[in-house]
Amino acid sequence: MLWMCAWYIDVNFHIWLDSKSVETKGNLIEYKSPTPAVSLVSNFSGLDGTFLTKVSRSIYSSGWVESSHGKVVTHSFQEFSFTNFMRMGKNGSLQIVSQTINSNYNIDSKLSSHIYKAKLFQNLPFYLYNENVDQGNGSYTSIANVSLGYNEESFLGQSRFGFLASSLKNVQNGQGSIVVKGNLATSGL
Repeated sequence: MLWMCAWYIDVNFHIWLDSKSVETKGNLIEYKSPTPAVSLVSNFSGLDGTFLTKVSRSIYSSGWVESSHGKVVTHSFQEFSFTNFMRMGKNGSLQIVSQTINSNYNIDSKLSSHIYKAKLFQNLPFYLYNENVDQGNGSYTSIANVSLGYNEESFLGQSRFGFLASSLKNVQNGQGSIVVKGNLATSGL
């Protein structure tokens, strides 16, 4: 089994360690990093309205390294997207946020004898509901519900030795409320 040792430094540079080779050569074949696509749409009337923000970016690079293992050609693709929707309502006393972050990483390395692949898909959803409800007598109840998730799927392996797949899913939910009278919290859960 071929084990490649690489240390990533400052994201764009790595050191190839090869104890069986006096000299190691490499070169960048191609690099594409288009400008991120950014979109912001808002619609407001007074304190109530919506924001929708979207950002996406992709980066592609390919290069080669020649060492005691032979010539290794690597292709790397990274994709990132972010979506955030926020709604303000009830004269600013209601806030709803729904946000998702997605990332996708693909790496293919080819030697003459086999192929090494690594894929990683990540999804991070976030949801927040917060509302202040007037209770009269100068008091209000602030209610909050929050949900945070982490989802990951990975695929790793070599054509000669097989491939491994893994999956991780985690969701955390929380709720709470607090009663405020004047400027003081009087009770909460």
